[in-house]
Amino acid sequence: MPHNKMNPPREQAITYKIIAPASSNSYQGLILVDKIFDNRSLSKRGKLVGLYLACCAHNQEIGPSLSAIAKRCKIGKSAAIEDIRKLKSQGFLEEVRHRPGRKVIKDV
Repeated sequence: MPHNKMNPPREQAITYKIIAPASSNSYQGLILVDKIFDNRSLSKRGKLVGLYLACCAHNQEIGPSLSAIAKRCKIGKSAAIEDIRKLKSQGFLEEVRHRPGRKVIKDV
């Protein structure tokens, strides 16, 4: 079906999720939190974002959106984007793309 004003293309939603270790038990989750705390290249704000995402990881298949991260951490979206980029570059975070009612696509 062609896209037009009456039938716009469905946009992908992008959310963010912390990368949990393969054998994710409670101790592995604590190790991940320690790694975020001990990371000297993350700012205090970056650690806050990482820890918030770690808290979200255990009960969601898809992590929170950029807007939700900014709102919950009480930071601006541009600050959240900066912290997300840093967490992604260090291997803590994955970007999850999905469409409502469709398969989840994960970018690492």
